[in-house]
Parts: sequence; C-alpha cells; structure tokens
Amino acid sequence: MKGESSQEIKRIISSISSPLGALESLKRPVSKWDDVLVYQIVLLLDSETHHVLLSTAMVSVCSGLDDNDVIIARALIDQGLQTSFVSESLCQRVNVKYKSVDVPISGVGGQKNFRL
Repeated sequence: MKGESSQEIKRIISSISSPLGALESLKRPVSKWDDVLVYQIVLLLDSETHHVLLSTAMVSVCSGLDDNDVIIARALIDQGLQTSFVSESLCQRVNVKYKSVDVPISGVGGQKNFRL
C-alpha cells in the first residue's frame, strides 16, 4: 500500500476483484474464498500500515425478556473472524446469560491472551 487514501483502497480492491471476476466467468467456485482473499489483501499492505479497516453497522437486538424491547447496538463486522464477541454490558441489557473465558486471539499483529 503506497499511502492512506481512498484511491489506494480502490486500487487494492480492483487488484483482487478483476481476477476474481475472471474466475467467476470460468465457473470456478469462488464463494468460499474469504480466507484466501483476506490473505491476498493483507499481502498488498505495506509493512508500515498498522491501521485496521473494519466495518461497523447499527443493529437492532431484541431483549431476552420482551421481544418488543429493542436495543440498538453497534456491531463490528469482520468477515475473517471465526468467533463472535458480545460486550458484557450488551448481554446485561438484553438479559442474556454469559460466562467469561480465557482465549488467545491472534491476528496480523500477533497473538495475545484475553479474558472474555
């Protein structure tokens, strides 16, 4: 990645989308290639880039007590993630039981242990 700009992001997306479109035209099964695509995109980033580009969305969550009681929460969308996380405060607000566990979480920057 040569710099932090929308044009650079578009260039990276284009460099992945074009070959993917060609493979789809050849009827190759590309619908489950998320891990490969994330890996290829990370390879295009320079070693100095330490920013994480993740999407968020506002979602409606129904309370465990009353389906009419809807809470608006922000969801972090990470398509490469194999596990989902919910904050303790949201669990309490929607009356959902939870338990804390120690889990190692690894990513591009390395691995750390967290109490979740």
